[in-house]
Amino acid sequence: MLYKKSVQGLTWQAGINASAAVLLCVSTLSVIGCTSEANKDQAPGESVHVPDPQQAASIQQLSIQNLHHPESGVYSSGQPTKDDFIKLADAGVKNIINLRPDDELDWNEGEYVELLGMNYYSLPITTADDLTVTNATVLDALLRNLDGETTLVHCSSGNRVGGLIAVREAAIYGKDTEAALETGEAWGLTRLKPIVEKILKAENPE
Repeated sequence: MLYKKSVQGLTWQAGINASAAVLLCVSTLSVIGCTSEANKDQAPGESVHVPDPQQAASIQQLSIQNLHHPESGVYSSGQPTKDDFIKLADAGVKNIINLRPDDELDWNEGEYVELLGMNYYSLPITTADDLTVTNATVLDALLRNLDGETTLVHCSSGNRVGGLIAVREAAIYGKDTEAALETGEAWGLTRLKPIVEKILKAENPE
């Protein structure tokens, strides 16, 4: 079974047997109160867990489109196949974050992922208009609350993942446009780069 929680029109899905629910407190422009005392000062890429090189190698050898390993314990990619999800579960991935809206898929990814024993979260990014500070903050809060558990964030190609991360880097962590775009590319940003660059410059005129 799945449960759904609506956050400002966004649908979050997670297994009811997950060890802890993600607490998302969304205001008009930001998400607040989303980190625990243990990890509230943790920077992106830091983890309280020791990386497992063998696990990383087994995941990175999978033939998933645009697969990246941008942070310790966190992977980004395009759409995995059902067989890919089986291999991800076998490799020890605990969480799947899907940025695709339901109508882009002709099968129930969340149900399938849960059946494989992984937790599933949905943050629909339909168009570039959804590459907002609010959505970037929601994703950042979710990654922090997963607290280093091995996680894959995906969309169709990895492009939306990278775009949302670029917004995160600029809006939340104060990177300039060039540095934020570079981080976005490390997460899968490609053809959306010119659009994301305009978004960042509009948010932070230099």
